Amino acid sequence: MKGLRQVALGAWLLLACGGVGGANTAEAPWTLEHCIQTAQQQHGSALAAGEEARAAEAELRKAGSSLFYPVVSAYSTHLRGGIEADQAGSVPRNTGTITDEQYLMTAEVTLYDGGVQKRNVRMARAVRDATLANLRRETQALELRVIESYVQVLRARHAIRVAQQKLESAQAQKEMVLARRDAGTAAGVDVYPIEVQIANARVEKLGAEAELRASGSALRNAMGLEEGPVPEVAELPETPAEPASLDACIDLARASRPEVIAAQADLERERAVVALARLKSRPQLETAARVDRGLGGSTIHSQWLVYATLTWSLFDRSQREESAAGEARIAALEARYRQLLKDIASEVTQAYIALQGARARAEASEVSVAMARKSLEVAEARYQLGLAIPIELVDAQIARSTAELQAIQLRYDAFLAHARLRHAMGQESLIP
Repeated sequence: MKGLRQVALGAWLLLACGGVGGANTAEAPWTLEHCIQTAQQQHGSALAAGEEARAAEAELRKAGSSLFYPVVSAYSTHLRGGIEADQAGSVPRNTGTITDEQYLMTAEVTLYDGGVQKRNVRMARAVRDATLANLRRETQALELRVIESYVQVLRARHAIRVAQQKLESAQAQKEMVLARRDAGTAAGVDVYPIEVQIANARVEKLGAEAELRASGSALRNAMGLEEGPVPEVAELPETPAEPASLDACIDLARASRPEVIAAQADLERERAVVALARLKSRPQLETAARVDRGLGGSTIHSQWLVYATLTWSLFDRSQREESAAGEARIAALEARYRQLLKDIASEVTQAYIALQGARARAEASEVSVAMARKSLEVAEARYQLGLAIPIELVDAQIARSTAELQAIQLRYDAFLAHARLRHAMGQESLIP
């Protein structure tokens, strides 16, 4: 009994420690990689695209199963009948019965179909490739959506921090003004601009908190999660990696964008459709074989046959028009494909220019923040010496908070611009 109690106590301690560890893990900040992986595993659009890709793979296997793969089946027939005949001028009467029972196992295989399977497989493979490209496109679009929502959460949290700093700074300035008023070196009305600044800081903080809740909801939705508390998210790298040259980015985009691969697959599928239509207008030879094996009390023990069928469509207007329609669709797809390459080059160029501009603005904003902080320190020092009025404190405080918020926005703008460039290039991972 003592041993059982010790085992039970040990198990309880193990569960308790595991529970604490699990709680700590759950409270750890969500990384961007974790959010993207969760979205790919749980978001409905990603799951649906994955199922469509699996369906296309199954259709490809189906198209390749018409030749050399036997169709095996079992069936039974039960026959019972009667015979009536005239006998020497008498009325017809039943002269016999017919009964038969067959239990057969049948295997039938197509040996040659004139090239139909080859073209069907070509079409199914093109559909499969287009579906896989759509899966990649859906995955990349979902990843970009998660990144944008993730950045919005970080922006809102930093906006709350800046608003809190602004509130604390304004309250400290209020104490400074009240101290000078009590000392008789400042007028009582000097505190009013500071009170307005405190009220504005509280309003800004409330707005940032509301934005955080909305951004958290958007992030959870992008991840395919149910509504819940705003998650804690980990900070992003300070500066994204430098991209390759513009020409290299365009070449990579034209080679790897899912839209390009899907357009090429659509062209291949339509060419296979035209090839099949032309094949049907020529003589078609099909050969097959069949074997039956009797089971149980069947009167047929075994039988086999090999047959060949030659078909030649001498005139079929619909078949001819189908080929003409296919040629027109191919021309249309080729025109769209050429325009797609131009569109991709334009998208990459615009994203590249946007990234360069965002990086330059983000670097310049750091200087603005440093200058605004220094200006606030100078204004507070001047006010303590009686060389400045309260409105100068307010202006300096507004300038600092504005510069800090702008720096946050520009830093995350640069991160998003980098992710959008990678999206325009058709990269598998959009994380800079």
